[in-house]
Amino acid sequence: MKKIIIILLVFSLLNLTGCGLFKNMGIGKNSVSDICEIANQSKPTKITTEVSYVTSRNDRLKGHYVTTTDGEDVLFEYYYEKLATPEESLASGSSDRIMSYEGVISYRDGVYYGDEEQWKPGTGTAFDLEFHLDKKLLKDAEVDEDGIVLTAKVTPENLKSVLGTNLNATGDAEITVTTNGVNLTMVEIKCATANGNITIRTSYTYNPQDLFPVIEEEVEGTEGEEGTEEA
Repeated sequence: MKKIIIILLVFSLLNLTGCGLFKNMGIGKNSVSDICEIANQSKPTKITTEVSYVTSRNDRLKGHYVTTTDGEDVLFEYYYEKLATPEESLASGSSDRIMSYEGVISYRDGVYYGDEEQWKPGTGTAFDLEFHLDKKLLKDAEVDEDGIVLTAKVTPENLKSVLGTNLNATGDAEITVTTNGVNLTMVEIKCATANGNITIRTSYTYNPQDLFPVIEEEVEGTEGEEGTEEA
């Protein structure tokens, strides 16, 4: 479980870059390599991932994952759906084909808190993401005329290198990487698998986060209050 959280941290604690700053001001245009560098070196404080998975039997599964960090501590919130196994249906006493799970895992002051066994559902809904964009791993890569959006295809063999996990794609995946010229703001990946079609959409924000704010307790008997009223 710790390895999974660490991988997510790697995905969220990328280094900040300013390599696109001058291009965003109109001096030149970001190339494919520039967009890759921006994506790999951005340092978001909040990552929100939406997963949509439509099986070959038209079952629709979804997942929602939010990773927030203040630079040291991390909060990981998750919700996902999965197809129930016969054993799970029997144990739950339900005939529902789709089961859902949700929870929160935190890393605070060097300690993990939360359900460490339940959160990871497997391929199709949650992933050990370690995003790494390399021009050499892309096919038909293009940058839009504004120099901020990269579109490309990725072969099944290279997809694991790009995402850090194997989606078992049966053909080329489509990837769209959006930046603001300085930081990564959105990544969308679509691909087909032997069991269905999957779409992963991840957004990135950079506002300072206060994960565990200290709440000052009210002190009873504040100055100026009478302890006992006179009769």
